[in-house]
Amino acid sequence: MAYTQITPVLMSFDTPAALPTTSAVDSTGKGAEIPMSRGDQKLLIYIYNANAATAKTATFKAGSGALGMDDKAFSIPSQGTKLLAVESGRYMQSNGKLLVVGESTDIQVGAVFLP
Repeated sequence: MAYTQITPVLMSFDTPAALPTTSAVDSTGKGAEIPMSRGDQKLLIYIYNANAATAKTATFKAGSGALGMDDKAFSIPSQGTKLLAVESGRYMQSNGKLLVVGESTDIQVGAVFLP
């Protein structure tokens, strides 16, 4: 199974932008890839849990570089949304992307590149 590709919304100053489209990620496949082509200080990740009753976990996989540490899991409340800014050295893979895996397909991810 291939990674789900997350395409970040590109924001501009003084221009409203729509919320990013989210895509489901899960633990049975490889998860999702988010490009970090504009740098970590510009990337805002949007995580939504569609489950109506249970908190679910989104896990960002450890980076493959020298600064890569452990995977980092975040609990997302039922029908809750969280925003996350991550540090690239800790999570970026050698291909320049972040990998995120959800506890189930209830975890949906989108991203925004800030101006």
